[in-house]
Amino acid sequence: MSNWSGGVLTAAGRTLQAKVEAGTTPLVLTKIKLGDGTESMDAVDNLTDLVGAKAVLGISSAVSEGDHATITGVVLSTQLQAGFWCREWGLFAQDPVAGEILYMITIDNQPEWLPASTAAAQVSATYAMNIAVANATNIEVRIDPAGLVDVEMLDSYMGLAKRSTACVLGDTAMLENLPAMYFLECTTAGTTGATAPVITPPVTEGTTINDGTVVWTVRRAVCENDYPKTSFGTAVVNHLLRSTLARLISAVSTDSVFSKLLKLALEAAGLRYSMGTNGYICLGSLFGHLILQWGVKYGLSTEGTITLPIAFASKNTYVNAIHMGYDSTINCVVYDLATSGFKLCTNRSSATNYMWLDIGY
Repeated sequence: MSNWSGGVLTAAGRTLQAKVEAGTTPLVLTKIKLGDGTESMDAVDNLTDLVGAKAVLGISSAVSEGDHATITGVVLSTQLQAGFWCREWGLFAQDPVAGEILYMITIDNQPEWLPASTAAAQVSATYAMNIAVANATNIEVRIDPAGLVDVEMLDSYMGLAKRSTACVLGDTAMLENLPAMYFLECTTAGTTGATAPVITPPVTEGTTINDGTVVWTVRRAVCENDYPKTSFGTAVVNHLLRSTLARLISAVSTDSVFSKLLKLALEAAGLRYSMGTNGYICLGSLFGHLILQWGVKYGLSTEGTITLPIAFASKNTYVNAIHMGYDSTINCVVYDLATSGFKLCTNRSSATNYMWLDIGY
């Protein structure tokens, strides 16, 4: 399981950041790189590139929220000539004087393996980094079309039967609207039609579907691994909507292709998180954009302002805070709830530590 450290600015990145904060230039982000270098975070200061650069990702999206921006890139293993352990994540930017520089880098001490295009099971992985910004209007991002997942790529990862394509006996695939827990096996070789066949219910195991000169036979999947290795759309969505929760939990709890693709889908829906002493979980559009945030306020005396890790878009609805310790005489209250934070007041005049939980959307 990956364990990315916090992003660190390189020396060139700090120089550019000073210009950005001074207002003399915008922060122009250009691309992402992944690598397998084994350097420590102490050794990244003077790097101009990743130690073991293996893949270049176009930036797929940039989302600003409060004083943070999330920069995302997507890599498909079908694009990789050789597999590698993904230990380095580098974000590049354009300096008006120095040109393109390695702006920020983060290291993973528990790297994930990205397989080559020749591997039997292909994967898709999303890599995102949160960067702190004083003013989101000072950020420019060069969205690279190569970094976006187009319809053809998505269909491929859904495992959908391609149109006007030769199939041989034993090939497996999916079709839109195929019921949950089923997939297709080619039982008559041929070429698929120019348009996808319409599936007419009821569909059960053994049902045959004519697709051009290909005949598909519906098969029932006993477990997640029975699906075509690249299936995603119909299989995943139907799994989520129907009563196969036990099998879904089993698949998600492993480091499977299904797990990686489900993670990609949830991130696309806005689910993201930052774990730490002060952190948050954004549940995305599937859960009404609900955000859970938590943190610790050290050394507070009498009262103080708590600034949230990220600001709520609409409303700060609930806050609870308690002191960290065993003294039952210490009380605290919260007030002035705002989208960016709240105020905390205590009956203790000496420095005391408090932990808090905040919920909003």
